[in-house]
Amino acid sequence: MDLGRAILFSITVLCGLVLYCQTALAEEFLVGGPEGWSENISNWPPNGTTFHAGDVLEFVYDPREYNVVVVDKVGYETCRAPLGASANDSGNDQVYLEKGANYFICTKRGCCEKNMKIVIIAE
Repeated sequence: MDLGRAILFSITVLCGLVLYCQTALAEEFLVGGPEGWSENISNWPPNGTTFHAGDVLEFVYDPREYNVVVVDKVGYETCRAPLGASANDSGNDQVYLEKGANYFICTKRGCCEKNMKIVIIAE
């Protein structure tokens, strides 16, 4: 019985350590740099930036002018949010990256058509 408790305790500690390390390693990125999420997004992210699953993108913007919508590849290419797409409009949104391609567009005032969209590939 004591051996079973020791094994369970060890597994619990190990799982907690793994979760802590993943959280501690996550980075936060301000989308667009000092200008934030705006129509001048074309030079972001800087060349050579590496993203990982679990990293956080912080979108800061004027919610009267812009929003952030998480879309799929088709939504990104067509500038149309599919049904059920996650829309953010607080003006200060944090989005966790998933492994693979992460697509973001603005659906207000035709800004996506003006190239206010990004795709981030997370390792």
